[in-house]
Amino acid sequence: MNIIIQGGLYQKFTERVAHEYAKCDLVTKIIISTWEGEDIDHDSLKSDKILLLKSKLPNNNGPGNMNLQLVSSREGLKLCDDGLVVKTRSDQHLYEESLYRWADHFKKNQFTNTLRYTDGEKQRSKIFL
Repeated sequence: MNIIIQGGLYQKFTERVAHEYAKCDLVTKIIISTWEGEDIDHDSLKSDKILLLKSKLPNNNGPGNMNLQLVSSREGLKLCDDGLVVKTRSDQHLYEESLYRWADHFKKNQFTNTLRYTDGEKQRSKIFL
């Protein structure tokens, strides 16, 4: 499982959460996808599982900061491996038990209600919200 922690940072909380995720055997990579100007650098993370990605803020935040969420999530996805990717906000913490429950849910449902495109090709992946 790859985890994208998306958004502006919340002091040391976001960093602590990333380190908690890194302890979980299920998790292979954590991407902290935040903004240029945030007070954090890769050297402070001290984990091979945790990557730091700083993007340029969009000119227009969009309603409810939607553009911020879309841009930083998309940029984080570019660094993810194939397979299960979970996106969280930088002010959230999912506990290890929850990560395993999500992984089980995705595994059980990865082939249900698979779409077919108009050319007959099957859907390659799923997004669960």
